[in-house]
Order: sequence, then C-alpha cells, then structure tokens
Amino acid sequence: MNAALRAGRWIFLAGALLVSLFPFYWMIRTSVADHDQVFGSGFSLLPDTLTFDGYARAWNDASLGNAMLVGLAVTFGILALQLLTCIPAAYVLTMHR
Repeated sequence: MNAALRAGRWIFLAGALLVSLFPFYWMIRTSVADHDQVFGSGFSLLPDTLTFDGYARAWNDASLGNAMLVGLAVTFGILALQLLTCIPAAYVLTMHR
C-alpha cells in the first residue's frame, strides 16, 4: 500500500471523527452559551460568554435531582432482577448435561 493511499485513509478517518464528534461539541457549546447567542441569528463556533445558568435552572426548576434518584432506583431495580434471573439461568445452562 503506497503512502498516498494511507495518508488519504487517515485524512478520511480524521474527517469522519470530526463529523461524528461535532454534535456533542455543539450540545456542550449551546449548554454553556447565553440564551441570545443560542437563538440569535449569528453563527460562531465559540460562545462570547460562558454561563452555567441553564444547569442551575435544570437542577432547580425541573427537579433534576429527583429525576436522577428515580433513574438510579430504576437502574438498580433492573440490575437486581437481571441478576436474580441470569445467575440461576447461567448455572443451569453450564451444569446441564
């Protein structure tokens, strides 16, 4: 394989990486940007000012703490039920002859 083909492959992979990571970057960028910068008519890759007011509003107004506790309770409940069924099933499948 020649060097130009390898370089082209790496350039393609780097571009694909940037394209796939851009939505995550944009999500974080808009979460720390001012309301006017998010919904304004201009476009910039970096916000002018950083603000974490959205996180405080989500925590307080939407009772994010309670939602996280409910999510943890559901997750651990599902985990407990899966362990109660998967461990005996694995035992039976490995010991059955």
